[in-house]
Amino acid sequence: MKSSRHFLKLFILGVFMVALHASATHYRAGDISYEYIAPLTYKVTVRTITEDNLADRDSVRIRWGDGSSDEILMRSNGPIINGYHNGEPAGFGFKRNLYIGTHTYAAAPPSPRNYYIISFNDPSRVGNVINMNNGNSDDVPFYAEDTLFFDSNLTVNSSPVFIKDPFDYAQINQLFVHNQNPLDPDGDSLSFELVKPLMAPGVPAPNWRTPQDVPVPNDLGNQFSVDRFTGNITWDVPKLIGLYNIGILVKEYRAGVLIGTVHRDFHIIIDNNHNTTGIDQQKLNDGLFVKLLPNPNSGNFKLEMDDNKTYDVTISNLISEIIMTAKVQKEHNFMMNDAPTGIYLVTISNDSNVTTLKFSLNK
Repeated sequence: MKSSRHFLKLFILGVFMVALHASATHYRAGDISYEYIAPLTYKVTVRTITEDNLADRDSVRIRWGDGSSDEILMRSNGPIINGYHNGEPAGFGFKRNLYIGTHTYAAAPPSPRNYYIISFNDPSRVGNVINMNNGNSDDVPFYAEDTLFFDSNLTVNSSPVFIKDPFDYAQINQLFVHNQNPLDPDGDSLSFELVKPLMAPGVPAPNWRTPQDVPVPNDLGNQFSVDRFTGNITWDVPKLIGLYNIGILVKEYRAGVLIGTVHRDFHIIIDNNHNTTGIDQQKLNDGLFVKLLPNPNSGNFKLEMDDNKTYDVTISNLISEIIMTAKVQKEHNFMMNDAPTGIYLVTISNDSNVTTLKFSLNK
């Protein structure tokens, strides 16, 4: 009887663990940013992209990097369901989750080290990422970090932020360009580098391949890059349908001196049957939205703003040639009937916002 009870406990525990794994959040992408509040005090935001389902986490565990205890941060965006914020739709069936906390460091890090690493990790990465661990990416923990530097000459610094979420959707055999919309609140210089995603501090994801090496390496018709100066991600052109993840190392400089780094985990979905006709929408800094519709289009499209402010709009091609400019308030119809087929970038800005949408012009 005693052995039967022991077996029953093991069976129940096994069922519980299976259920827990089945309901786990599967992280697709994420990043961390921090904002200077006062000397030694910073507000940190963890952003994750997950499936939009009930298995999502309402909290994450963050490490401040100074030896203090890990802290649980509750999700702070989206509608409240059953007493907890539920995140908000990010498009393509994904959810954007924001977790915000404030931490005061006791002192600057001891010499010779002059930085703290703020990090977040979780064992539940999405599976079937074909350029990671031979597709067994659900065995690779998810990890993102931001490095907080301290220097006697550095009085105030906030990390760069990215207006666009760290994921995008693209079509097989079509040129893919993603503008990360980086913004440094202090006006510092930024550089960008394609790196391996991480699974722990300093530990890269196993068996990772750059997307241009999938399905075969050295294919001149399959070139992938991250622009060092703008951060633009270009894939010319994807050859295999599936899920991909890359790491993007962002370095922050002031007067030529490195003062911070951000390691983003970025997710790309390549498909051949997703109907992209519809609305391309971006959230602005003040929580408002700008919409471009339809996308793709034949050269006639409309921009819609949530407010009555005036925005400067610049439309350019992928080699930065300006096609058209306009001032837009509330909504505006554009006609580009003479423009050739291709991908175009629409930059929208005013005193408090800047964002970039893209659309496909097909004739």
